[in-house]
Amino acid sequence: MKRKSWWNRRTATMRATIVAGCFALIGTVGAIGVPVLTSKPAPPKSADLTFVDIAVSEHLPDFPDLEHPAIVITLLNRGEARGIVTAARVHIDEALTLHACHSAGAIAVSAVYGLALPLDAAAGEDYFVKTSQELGPDEADSFAFGVQIAEEHPPPLMVFFRLTVFLTINGKEEELDTGTAIVVLPHARNDPWFFADDKTKGALDDLESNRSSWTPDDLTRVGNCLYSQSATAEAFLSGAGVRSPEVEALRSTLRLAP
Repeated sequence: MKRKSWWNRRTATMRATIVAGCFALIGTVGAIGVPVLTSKPAPPKSADLTFVDIAVSEHLPDFPDLEHPAIVITLLNRGEARGIVTAARVHIDEALTLHACHSAGAIAVSAVYGLALPLDAAAGEDYFVKTSQELGPDEADSFAFGVQIAEEHPPPLMVFFRLTVFLTINGKEEELDTGTAIVVLPHARNDPWFFADDKTKGALDDLESNRSSWTPDDLTRVGNCLYSQSATAEAFLSGAGVRSPEVEALRSTLRLAP
């Protein structure tokens, strides 16, 4: 028993010496600056939504019940995580309201968000729309903002808006500028707002032949109004902003005063 007890004590002493030596070695390695290898955590994945295109459509094939123009925006997510468009800020760069001169006779869009603007909306104002548009990694998507007048208004009325759309991505403070669009409400059309070449088929001649009760002064007044508003519309449409084919066609037919 005594021999065994001596051996146990000797073994314990040896273990303590080895452990102490290991700690001493580790301390020495750290003291002379030898790096200890550790694994670095992988950087977090993030979304990178980029602007692709902005357009204006008078009619969306995927949403036949939409009865007013829409601004269509296409984005691409170049990142590795999902990106969410949480809000949009629509800035009014310019607004123009016209009254009638006389009584008138690509990537599929996945969602439409409503934007109702008041008749008295003015340049410099911002209007906000809540959205929930998700794009996965390496995914492209188009969505639209259907634009209309917020309140009831007399039918002989046309409103031009020049709008710039800014998007909020994943709740970040920095916004994504998606460009400027021109929208004409309720829809782009000619007679009885403008003096155009083909669409009105000679507005004054038509008025004179079909409205026997009109006096020469009436015809002069209406003609001056049509010419004036043609010039006003031309000036507005000459500015920046994408527009629908219908608005572009309207502009191409405008006839200014001789």
